[in-house]
Amino acid sequence: MFGVFANQWGYNGHSTHFGGASILGPDGETLAKSARLQDGIIKARLDPRALYEARNERNHILKQRRPEMYGEVTRMI
Repeated sequence: MFGVFANQWGYNGHSTHFGGASILGPDGETLAKSARLQDGIIKARLDPRALYEARNERNHILKQRRPEMYGEVTRMI
Protein backbone atom coordinates (compact mmCIF):
# COMPACT_ATOMS: atom_id res chain seq x y z
CA MET A 1 0.00 0.00 0.00
CA PHE A 2 0.97 3.62 -0.29
CA GLY A 3 1.34 5.52 2.97
CA VAL A 4 0.55 9.15 3.70
CA PHE A 5 1.62 10.62 7.02
CA ALA A 6 1.13 14.11 8.41
CA ASN A 7 1.77 15.86 11.72
CA GLN A 8 0.34 19.05 13.18
CA TRP A 9 2.44 22.17 13.05
CA GLY A 10 2.64 24.97 15.61
CA TYR A 11 1.31 25.53 19.09
CA ASN A 12 -2.27 24.34 19.70
CA GLY A 13 -2.83 25.87 23.13
CA HIS A 14 -1.15 23.19 25.19
CA SER A 15 1.62 21.59 23.11
CA THR A 16 3.98 22.39 20.26
CA HIS A 17 4.12 20.26 17.12
CA PHE A 18 6.90 20.27 14.56
CA GLY A 19 4.89 19.34 11.46
CA GLY A 20 6.15 17.38 8.53
CA ALA A 21 4.44 15.09 6.05
CA SER A 22 5.54 12.20 3.86
CA ILE A 23 4.17 10.03 1.10
CA LEU A 24 5.69 6.55 0.87
CA GLY A 25 5.54 3.98 -1.91
CA PRO A 26 4.66 0.31 -1.38
CA ASP A 27 8.37 -0.52 -1.21
CA GLY A 28 8.99 2.08 1.52
CA GLU A 29 10.58 4.61 -0.84
CA THR A 30 9.87 8.25 0.07
CA LEU A 31 7.93 9.74 -2.84
CA ALA A 32 7.47 13.19 -1.28
CA LYS A 33 8.48 14.88 1.96
CA SER A 34 7.65 18.29 3.34
CA ALA A 35 9.82 20.65 5.27
CA ARG A 36 9.25 20.82 9.03
CA LEU A 37 8.30 23.92 11.00
CA GLN A 38 6.14 25.43 8.27
CA ASP A 39 2.80 25.00 6.53
CA GLY A 40 2.82 23.30 3.18
CA ILE A 41 1.28 20.85 0.77
CA ILE A 42 2.99 17.85 -0.77
CA LYS A 43 1.94 15.66 -3.65
CA ALA A 44 3.26 12.63 -5.47
CA ARG A 45 2.34 10.60 -8.52
CA LEU A 46 1.19 7.16 -7.36
CA ASP A 47 2.10 4.55 -9.93
CA PRO A 48 -0.23 1.50 -9.77
CA ARG A 49 2.57 -0.63 -11.25
CA ALA A 50 4.64 -0.07 -8.10
CA LEU A 51 1.80 -1.53 -6.03
CA TYR A 52 1.45 -4.49 -8.39
CA GLU A 53 5.19 -5.17 -8.32
CA ALA A 54 5.37 -4.95 -4.53
CA ARG A 55 2.51 -7.43 -4.15
CA ASN A 56 4.17 -9.87 -6.52
CA GLU A 57 7.56 -9.90 -4.83
CA ARG A 58 8.75 -13.33 -3.81
CA ASN A 59 8.66 -12.53 -0.08
CA HIS A 60 5.45 -10.48 0.02
CA ILE A 61 3.74 -10.91 3.39
CA LEU A 62 0.38 -11.97 1.89
CA LYS A 63 2.05 -15.02 0.38
CA GLN A 64 3.07 -16.14 3.88
CA ARG A 65 -0.39 -16.01 5.45
CA ARG A 66 -2.07 -19.19 6.66
CA PRO A 67 -5.86 -18.87 6.43
CA GLU A 68 -6.30 -22.36 7.88
CA MET A 69 -5.07 -20.92 11.21
CA TYR A 70 -7.77 -18.24 11.36
CA GLY A 71 -10.59 -20.55 12.46
CA GLU A 72 -10.27 -20.08 16.21
CA VAL A 73 -9.92 -16.30 16.11
CA THR A 74 -12.87 -15.86 13.77
CA ARG A 75 -15.32 -18.29 15.43
CA MET A 76 -18.30 -16.51 16.95
CA ILE A 77 -18.58 -16.73 20.72
